[in-house]
Amino acid sequence: MNTTESTTPAMQSDLEYARGEIRRLNDLIVAILKAHDDLGYGVVITDGSQIRYVNEAFAKMSGYSFEELLALPSFFGMVPEVERTKLMQRMQERLRGEAVRDHYTTALTHKSGTWIDLEVVVKVAHLDAIPHVIAIVKDIA
Repeated sequence: MNTTESTTPAMQSDLEYARGEIRRLNDLIVAILKAHDDLGYGVVITDGSQIRYVNEAFAKMSGYSFEELLALPSFFGMVPEVERTKLMQRMQERLRGEAVRDHYTTALTHKSGTWIDLEVVVKVAHLDAIPHVIAIVKDIA
């Protein structure tokens, strides 16, 4: 049976309204991400360690392609050894809901092997009940 046959006109109206809201929110998110790209700010979303999304600015900043970044087993492989333990500890604390600084400077290893000095702002969002870490990254070199 077709679901539209079993719904009332009011339910159809609510469904169309919800679809419209989803489209508007999607358009807003796309515009926000594009604005970050235009400023040269990287956006990285991880599920704690593995990268789930990067924008074009972050890919350029890191020297890696989108495919290479998404295939990395862990975001922390891009973090210089001297910074890695500290950032991994912060990540675990953040994912446990502990109060952790969310605005700091750190470094990232470019694909070429050189270090990139970064300013980072990090927030946690729960997507499908799974905590994801959203980082806005600025090259401060």
